[in-house]
Amino acid sequence: MRMALGASRSDVFTLVIGQSLKLVLGGLAVGVAGALGLTRMLNAFLYGTGSSDPLTFVVVAGLLLGMGLLAGYVPARRAARTDPLVALRDE
Repeated sequence: MRMALGASRSDVFTLVIGQSLKLVLGGLAVGVAGALGLTRMLNAFLYGTGSSDPLTFVVVAGLLLGMGLLAGYVPARRAARTDPLVALRDE
């Protein structure tokens, strides 16, 4: 619909990636806050690393962020490639 109203393909791609990135960052914030809040319980399950090891948190957050962007890339590319006439006929 946005492309039919004049948005470029890059605008649509950026919009979809931005929306998926917001969800991923929100989930990361809740997850990291929960993990830091439960460090005593986590300490019993972790072997060879501390419960609040910053490197572990950064690596895991980076991997999850990368996976979230990869998961948002496919729908963003599909939305940017969709012909506006086909999309308007579908609805």
